[in-house]
Amino acid sequence: MKHMTFEDHQQHSQTLFKMLDAIRELHEDCCLHYGKSHRTSKSAQSLGDALDRFRSKLDDEYHRTITDEEFKKHGNIYYYRGLTRKALLEELEPGLNALFGPEYENQEKEHKKQFEKEKNT
Repeated sequence: MKHMTFEDHQQHSQTLFKMLDAIRELHEDCCLHYGKSHRTSKSAQSLGDALDRFRSKLDDEYHRTITDEEFKKHGNIYYYRGLTRKALLEELEPGLNALFGPEYENQEKEHKKQFEKEKNT
């Protein structure tokens, strides 16, 4: 048995993202025109579910193929469009700071009190 290379997985993950995006768009359009319970909408949903299961199987194989170092470098290519943890953090951090930052400013500086207490004991 010959395993896929990292490059194979990278190419297939991009193809799957395009396919899943197209299926989701078709499903939304079918639901809009026919309703969610119509057989056409359900077929589109089933097709998307089947692609998701296939993606999961490819993802399992991807993790068997790559090393920990490669994973740290490239990230989870089948689920986050190849974002590494660092890139994901860089993408999310400004929004999280904007969302939660003002709340932290209103909190008392409890850590300073605790630090002083521990320092003096």
